[in-house]
Order: sequence, then structure tokens, then C-alpha cells
Amino acid sequence: MRRLMLLRHAKTERAEAGQRDRDRKLMKRGRNDAPVIGAYMAHHSFVPDLTRVSPAARAQETWALVAPCFAEAPRIG
Repeated sequence: MRRLMLLRHAKTERAEAGQRDRDRKLMKRGRNDAPVIGAYMAHHSFVPDLTRVSPAARAQETWALVAPCFAEAPRIG
């Protein structure tokens, strides 16, 4: 059975004047929350075979904190 899982980025900072949306980074809360959801996913065997990660800083940062929670990091494609 094939499943599609969507994982949204963790809590981000507000955009500063002139800052590009894709450059926004995670807040402290987001950096703390991301590994928690990764651990939950791993514990419940919600382990993706393949991931697609947005080039936005907040998405990259979220995935960098989630991926190590899996015994084997899913490949990015």
C-alpha cells in the first residue's frame, strides 16, 4: 500500500522588512518541535521511502532535524 505523507515546516520567525519568504528560519520553538515529530514518526513507523524538501530555509532546517530520528535517513529525490 502506498501512502503520501505531508510534513509542514516547524514554527518560523516572522519575515523582516525586505526579507525573502524563502529565507525565513525556524524559531527556537520550531527547532525544539521538529525532532519531537521526527521521533513520533519513527516510533509509529511513519518512515518515508522518498522525501521532497522545499529549498526554503525553514523546510531544509526542519528536515535536517527530523531525518536523524530515523534509523536510516530516507533518500531525498
